[in-house]
Amino acid sequence: MAIVHFEVKPVSRGRGSSAVSRAAYTARVQLYDERQHRRYDFRQRGGLEHAEIMLPTSTPTTGTEWARDRSTLWNRAEAAERRKDARVAREYVVALPHELASKLRLELARDFAQSIADRYGGVVDLAVHQPVKGGDARNHHAHILSTTRKLTADGFGRKTDIEIPDDARRERGLVPGREEIRLLRHDWADRVNDKLREARLEQRVDARSLWEQGSARVPQPHLGRAIIAIERAGRTSIVAERLRQEHAALERMMLEYALAASRTATGTSAAATATPVMAQVGPGTVVEGQPAAPVSSAAARSLSISERQQLAAERWLAYRSSAVETERDLSRRPERDRPRDLGAELDL
Repeated sequence: MAIVHFEVKPVSRGRGSSAVSRAAYTARVQLYDERQHRRYDFRQRGGLEHAEIMLPTSTPTTGTEWARDRSTLWNRAEAAERRKDARVAREYVVALPHELASKLRLELARDFAQSIADRYGGVVDLAVHQPVKGGDARNHHAHILSTTRKLTADGFGRKTDIEIPDDARRERGLVPGREEIRLLRHDWADRVNDKLREARLEQRVDARSLWEQGSARVPQPHLGRAIIAIERAGRTSIVAERLRQEHAALERMMLEYALAASRTATGTSAAATATPVMAQVGPGTVVEGQPAAPVSSAAARSLSISERQQLAAERWLAYRSSAVETERDLSRRPERDRPRDLGAELDL
């Protein structure tokens, strides 16, 4: 089924990142970083389906030809920043529906990348990747690497609107940065649904979180490549088991809140609420009681936004408290009784 995966990642010197190295990775090319005096070569990585540099449609055609050269573009983007912790690029990673034909997936990625360039006035470096061999065959995705400064006829100008602090955004009549990201996510979901509709497919995506949709389900934990490789080799991953246990506990907690909210909303009598209840939240997650039945989303929908926020905060605090106790129990065990997955934690 089609899913919404919309991730925004800053490329910052403060985190040891380089716009040149990131561009070389996404485009699967070799680039030389003039600031670091280092060469990056990802030509053997493979999996590249399409790569293209896009300029804002309002950009003058004369004096900006240099921006279409990937090496010149990202080295100038690095040179435009002076701070040692400067953000030199912003990356958007989106999942492309595997249900769509290759041509439609490319159109979807190109249209959204161009909209990013036009919306903020920066230069965008688009790279569409195919699924990795041995991985999930449905993992078609795109990397959209954007400059943090606007492109002008004289080079790079001021910072794009998405890069400025919220105080400056308010002065310009703009929404906070967090809300801006949310709007971009919903814009992406709308474009995906339009393409699915154009292809006459029934699948649709929803940019809202599970909690906003009124669902008691909890997103599956991200295991990472190292853990997946361990399990595919037929070995047991302690980290994976711990993550799944935490996920199951969080699902049960969500279910309890949903059931409590449902009883409050429907005015169920105390006698009725004392009756054991059993519900199926997800695969393999069951709460003891009566025969399994799906949880109604009416429980969450009956709550106001403030009530949902309060429940979410309480749920998180309870979850963190249980997680801390679990870590304390593990720390008391002798080191020899705590086997580790070599390198597994590094990929979380």
